[in-house]
Amino acid sequence: MQLNLIMKADGIQLIYFTTEENGLGSSDCIGRLFGGTTQMYFDYYSNFLFRSSTLADGTNSNALNINISNSTFYEPLTTNNITNNGTLSNSGSASFNSVSTTSINNSGLLSQAGPIEIGPNGTNFSYIDMKTIGGNGDYDMRIGVTGGTSTTSGQGALSFNCASCSISSNLAVNGNITCNTLNATTWSISNGTNIACNNITATGAINGGSISTTGALTCSSFNSDAINNLYINNIKCNNTKGYSFKASSTNINNVFAVYPGNTTVYFYTISLTVDDTCWIISILFNYYTTGSALYQGSKQYIIIKYGDGTWITNAGTVIGSVNCQPTYRFSEYFLNITSSQATNTGDTILMYSKI
Repeated sequence: MQLNLIMKADGIQLIYFTTEENGLGSSDCIGRLFGGTTQMYFDYYSNFLFRSSTLADGTNSNALNINISNSTFYEPLTTNNITNNGTLSNSGSASFNSVSTTSINNSGLLSQAGPIEIGPNGTNFSYIDMKTIGGNGDYDMRIGVTGGTSTTSGQGALSFNCASCSISSNLAVNGNITCNTLNATTWSISNGTNIACNNITATGAINGGSISTTGALTCSSFNSDAINNLYINNIKCNNTKGYSFKASSTNINNVFAVYPGNTTVYFYTISLTVDDTCWIISILFNYYTTGSALYQGSKQYIIIKYGDGTWITNAGTVIGSVNCQPTYRFSEYFLNITSSQATNTGDTILMYSKI
């Protein structure tokens, strides 16, 4: 037999719950079932406990204890959604399919089996801060990301802000490396990957593609498709190459490049810096021509500092023709090289100097 209890009257309906120790008035009850116009409530005045039906009366073991100011779960909680406006604390383990929060404070192990998404937080910078005991109050190491576009994934810039970073295994870089100082036991660089660095040091071998350094390159052995280094054995090295082409009686195209640095000038004069400790410069000039007159040749120039501070150019033996030679002039801390220009329309002079 099914028994239905229907309560209906004008206004609200109330069912009060009390014990033998309490009276029957509304002020003495421990809870009430409250039915409004469109909502149903259970009002409690101390603790609201959910227990297993197998427990005897008075057994203090609860799956859920809802207090006026705090709620405690004693057994696993399975739910589709939790919205918490205060502090959600857990002394055991917790498993969530998805968590969305502005702050997580965890003193134990935080294990995440699925992906983690961080940001945006109203700015163009999202980060993870890590701290050590006795470290800085803000962070000791920060991993951050900035930039990015709304149309293409993976366009942000990742940064590590820390005193040092140690990688105990292999590091694979698919793009280029730009740094101030690079230290490793052994460097292996794939073809097509470039390294641009002020100082490169390896106690073992360096093997790779294009390597550019404006400072020292130190290793036990070296194997590379291309090396672009300003100093070799503490000797400053430059290479210049280019051409002069006369397109018409009033138009001469001059293009010269300086390496390292990949500096290109569209003029027939190049200026190179000279270290204040330098007192000798050796230049091997090479050229050949096309057009109305065909020449080729090579000549050595030794420029040595004189006792009064001036520089004297000493010319060596010429191999081939002596045409199309450059001139050298010093200003303070600069060596100015003036290259020959093509004289006849259609003529080209191709030049290369090892300095």
